[in-house]
Amino acid sequence: MLPGPLMDGPLIGYCPGVEPPSHRLLEALCYPRGPCGLRLEEALRAGVEGFCYTGNALNPVILGKGHSSTVLLGARRGGLVAVKVRRLDSKRDSLVGEGRLLMEASRHGAAPKPYYYSRNLIVMDYIPGPSLGDLRGTPHWPRAVLEALEAARALDAAGILHYELRRPWRHVLFTGSMKAVVIDFESAGRGCGSVSKLLGGLAPLLGGVDTAVRLRGLLRVYNRECSRDYYEEIVGFVRGLLGLV
Repeated sequence: MLPGPLMDGPLIGYCPGVEPPSHRLLEALCYPRGPCGLRLEEALRAGVEGFCYTGNALNPVILGKGHSSTVLLGARRGGLVAVKVRRLDSKRDSLVGEGRLLMEASRHGAAPKPYYYSRNLIVMDYIPGPSLGDLRGTPHWPRAVLEALEAARALDAAGILHYELRRPWRHVLFTGSMKAVVIDFESAGRGCGSVSKLLGGLAPLLGGVDTAVRLRGLLRVYNRECSRDYYEEIVGFVRGLLGLV
């Protein structure tokens, strides 16, 4: 187990306070031009019972925000959920496509489980981390790399290509039992290549030029067939780089 308040299962104890409906909450749901009430009503219909304080100085319920969405921390049925909300100024017109990919990835064990998705909201399991970036340079690093590879392979087996795995540091999170899950399927699509994206991002930490050349050769063959056999050859090579064989 990793140290800290991480656990597999309900995390409601991690939510010391719940934000009631307020102007501040509505602004978070309707960033950047809130307030609006319809999204709060939709979140409540989706089973979200309240929103938890995160310690964010600008808005206490926001876990993070990107170009097209914000993510809030919510409580649902005794556990915590991440509530992804489409920004009002987003160029994306819907979160439905992302929700469908997330659902499929979750069935393959490679992503948080979604409970609800629509044009404006995705409600999914909250994974507090640590992230792959957090574990860099720690004793957990070798296992973290291998678990991240397994999650990427699960995506490839499902035919899901996660483009942002080329910058994996905040896109791969770990449960308390060190199971890796991938988040943020906003730019994901169909195809085989998640393993290649991940290792492309990790290559500078795994070795020098000769290592990168060898990895590229293995990944070229793997991408043609996306087979488990070729993947196992890659894993064996990476284990050697990590000093595990």
